Amino acid sequence: RESGQIEADAHSILLLHRDEDKRPGMMSVIIVKNRLGQTANIDFTFDGPTGRIEERGFYGKDLRLESLDNDPEFFNSRA
Repeated sequence: RESGQIEADAHSILLLHRDEDKRPGMMSVIIVKNRLGQTANIDFTFDGPTGRIEERGFYGKDLRLESLDNDPEFFNSRA
């Protein structure tokens, strides 16, 4: 199948992003499509030498940094 068809059939699309020049030690997971919930940017701290990744929070539609602990149903909620 072509990539456009795979994207159309997908329930969720997640992008991983790291920019060591602008945000050293940071990594983002960007949820660009989520049929079962909302889209968001989730920030993590990233330690390259150890490969350790820790959650910092997510940016919802209103772009406020929130903790994932405050919304345990984040990935299952309806938008």
